[in-house]
Amino acid sequence: MVEQFGLSRSGTDFAFRSVAAQFRMIESAMVPVIVPLDPEAADWVEKLGLAQIPSSLIARKLQAHTVQVPAKARAIMRENGKGTFRNPDLRGDQFFVLCDPSLYREDIGLWWESAEYLSLEESVI
Repeated sequence: MVEQFGLSRSGTDFAFRSVAAQFRMIESAMVPVIVPLDPEAADWVEKLGLAQIPSSLIARKLQAHTVQVPAKARAIMRENGKGTFRNPDLRGDQFFVLCDPSLYREDIGLWWESAEYLSLEESVI
């Protein structure tokens, strides 16, 4: 295997182009969702509207309250009113906040797979 990519035993002859052509990085299509279930997280979500607080500080403070979901799942959550981008005029699409706390459970985490189904279920009379 070492010789296949032009590597020498000393490691000084690495074939970068050959390796780059044959291997691809796995792209992560995961995006963040903030789950503000405790007062501290809710407080930092409210601070998203304050221009004088840098986004980087808020992101650090909310990191422990953030989960990663597939981009498509977040889009479905947004379409069904389960979450929204907070203060997009100030923060862009950086802070997507869960609006439906029933989708989060301590034992299993964010139940993003059911966001579309739960919206349909709620519309049944």
